[in-house]
Amino acid sequence: MERIALRVRWSGRLYELDVDGQDTLLDVKRALSELTNVLPARQKLLIKDVTTGKPAMDGTIALAFARKKPDEPIACVMVGTPEKDIIVYDVEREESDVLNDLDLDYSRSVIDAVHNNPEYHQLIEQVTRKTELNIINPLRPGKRLLVLDLDYTLFDMKSSASNFLDLKRPFTDDFLKVAYQHYDICVWSQTHWRYLEMKLTELGILTHNEYRISFVLDRTSMFSVSGIVKGKSRKHQVKPLKVIWNKFPQFNAKNTLHIDDLSRNFAMNPANGLKISAFRDAHRMKLTDNELLHLSEYVQHLSSHDDFTKLDHNKWKEILRKSK
Repeated sequence: MERIALRVRWSGRLYELDVDGQDTLLDVKRALSELTNVLPARQKLLIKDVTTGKPAMDGTIALAFARKKPDEPIACVMVGTPEKDIIVYDVEREESDVLNDLDLDYSRSVIDAVHNNPEYHQLIEQVTRKTELNIINPLRPGKRLLVLDLDYTLFDMKSSASNFLDLKRPFTDDFLKVAYQHYDICVWSQTHWRYLEMKLTELGILTHNEYRISFVLDRTSMFSVSGIVKGKSRKHQVKPLKVIWNKFPQFNAKNTLHIDDLSRNFAMNPANGLKISAFRDAHRMKLTDNELLHLSEYVQHLSSHDDFTKLDHNKWKEILRKSK
């Protein structure tokens, strides 16, 4: 009886299983459920059938067909959330909503002051050292980098719905398919990894067949900065792109675009930030919101430029009109 070594990475941990070569992914999910408390129905195993080059379908392929060479271990990534954490997620969502509703976007002068503060640049080095970037899908030579926020950028996190897909911003998949032709894609969210993973999975973003997410970052790779707004000290977190650039030198200020609904999130990299309108009230706005439809044209246009910092992304709609 053929035995296969299976290495499964989930939530920052590595699980090693010894399984029968004729076991299917469904069999593996049942075993993983015992180890992780993630129900089989909530698991997604990102693994390829090497005979077709496409993702293997649950329960339809023996693991032996997912191996390139005899005696070679199979490595894959699992996404999924334990039931107890799905319940906790609702609490975090409410807390996050309060913070976002109270926070103010900073003026350009305040953002510049934050960006030029040497103390914060030292923090970047500290965050870089503690950040472990796990590649979900391989980075491709010659591609630019697109860093995307999730909440209120691609997903209305505040509205209620029986299906996550009802809260997904219109044209999200179309936008990501266009972007993926020119960019490797990172999702960076101001939440914890286990909730980020759940959202991306439920939205179908992490497992889509026509585009790939290369890696994700969560709140643990952010830090807080302070600035003076209207005479009052304001504190907020930022997403410093240099953490990524330090890890992957092929990316830099010239070839990276960061899209977010809050401009304060790119206070450390103002020249790389594009503020998108927040997607809220999904049930009403899904009929008229076409922001991502137009933005897909802009990221395609931008990809031909040698230096992204030479363009004022605050004027992306104007730039797009002039390019036609």
